[in-house]
Amino acid sequence: MPSAPAPHLKRDLGGLHGVGIVLGAIIGVGIFITPSKVAWIAGSPEQAMLLWGLGGLIAMAGALCMAEIGARFPSSGGEMLALHQTWGPLPAFLFGWSLLTAINTGVLVIISLFAAENFGVAVGANWSTQEVALAASIGILLLSALNLSGVRHAAWMQTTTSAFKLLVLAGLTCLGIAAMLDSGSPPSEILQGGTSLENGGSVGTTPSPSQRANSIPWLAGLAATLFSYGGFHQLTWVGGEIKDPQKTLPKAIVTGVILVIASYLAANWAYFSLLPFDHVATSTSIASDAIGQRLPEVAKVLTASALCISALGIANSQLLTTPRVYFALAQEGLFPKVLGNLTSQNSVPRIAIVLQGALAILLLWIVGGESIDQLVTGVVFVDWVFHILAVAGLFIARKRCAKAPSFSTPLWPLP
Repeated sequence: MPSAPAPHLKRDLGGLHGVGIVLGAIIGVGIFITPSKVAWIAGSPEQAMLLWGLGGLIAMAGALCMAEIGARFPSSGGEMLALHQTWGPLPAFLFGWSLLTAINTGVLVIISLFAAENFGVAVGANWSTQEVALAASIGILLLSALNLSGVRHAAWMQTTTSAFKLLVLAGLTCLGIAAMLDSGSPPSEILQGGTSLENGGSVGTTPSPSQRANSIPWLAGLAATLFSYGGFHQLTWVGGEIKDPQKTLPKAIVTGVILVIASYLAANWAYFSLLPFDHVATSTSIASDAIGQRLPEVAKVLTASALCISALGIANSQLLTTPRVYFALAQEGLFPKVLGNLTSQNSVPRIAIVLQGALAILLLWIVGGESIDQLVTGVVFVDWVFHILAVAGLFIARKRCAKAPSFSTPLWPLP
């Protein structure tokens, strides 16, 4: 009696899901927090907008290169396969090991804690540290179960949360437009000089943004924007489940990054339209402060809800994309074979997903949020080294294969 065919990854994801994954992986909580730091460094709204524009230009250059990687290596773990086939097995193995032990596992923990904290604020609960950790653990378990149920379910979750993020940023922009059309003065709660701000902070004891801009390298502001633009590479990790990946994957990456750039520029314009510049540059809760100018009664709950859902989207993207890298490494013989197994029902890398979720929960309870933050900060440099190696590998890939893929990076090698 012939044996049943072995399960294989199903190409169930179309262009909409691809764009949703890109948006969900990039737009996290950074755009609701980072603009204050960028403005603080820039010293003026014009220079801050310029920094976000330059960051977007660099992100687009990276996206164009990563789009070609996706077209050349249209399988699960695409970026890892690029490292393996251009630089050899060691960089690919180290990349996967770094993701598993620190980078993505740490990010999953931190973002889950952040989601739990904001969920507590949204529902009016005053949770202890242990209760926040418990809520974060439950969130990881639920998202793991969702991803185990099938890639389409997880992708729809990603697409839905991504659409929500765009709606939030669009709503913020509309508030900025309303403020621009309103000829009245800013509300009295927003005070400048040495008067305390509504959130308890004070700009009176702090150097002005222009003074800080002179004392801090302008490049630091650009670096801050790049952290908010990162994540588009994750779509290459699910290349084995995308329909017609040589065409769909590059289009999804480029389209997603264009939408992110437009949304980020619009959101920053809204911040400067709703708040005095000194407030933007010194605020510790800029999104809540900005929304509070037009909707003071519900600003806290709205902002906490938006941050919670945005964080859940990032957490889901970690469980959706990263286990595919472990699966691909196992297929290449660089990770234990068991991680290369697929479920017979819905063809998902079950063991890899369970491992990712279990390690995150274990790390959450053993290390704790603050220490994990330091851990992830320490390995961000390593993460970017692998991205640079993958893009540099395109020189090798182009030399080995004269035939151009369905998508080639325009203006090569400038990007």
